[in-house]
Amino acid sequence: MDDGCFELMMHCLNPADKNSNFDVIRGAGDTEPRGWQSVYYGTRQPAVSAVLNVNSEGPARIVSVFAPACTESCLRANGNMLHWKSAGLALDIKLLMPGEKYIVELLKWKAGNETEQMNIINERQMNAH
Repeated sequence: MDDGCFELMMHCLNPADKNSNFDVIRGAGDTEPRGWQSVYYGTRQPAVSAVLNVNSEGPARIVSVFAPACTESCLRANGNMLHWKSAGLALDIKLLMPGEKYIVELLKWKAGNETEQMNIINERQMNAH
């Protein structure tokens, strides 16, 4: 894995949204400020810029995940589930729908032959008493 390399996933959790789009650019053009950084006055350098456009009439939850980039990693979203796999490790995160009090409902991870899971909602309810 190279230093500074990462994988970015942006996901909109909203059952009514069918028109979201994700865009990553670097150095967008001469008149566009997006995709540039200026460390010193009068100079600019290309910089990564990510945008997720969402059209929603109801509540929406936007999740951004930065993960180390390596040749064996896989990051994907399916409905309210986020899945990440890399070299013998797998992580599943079940998100609650927008408008709920909490964001995460369940964490499940697997390392080698060992699998563990934690129901976040039950843990919070037990700790509240």
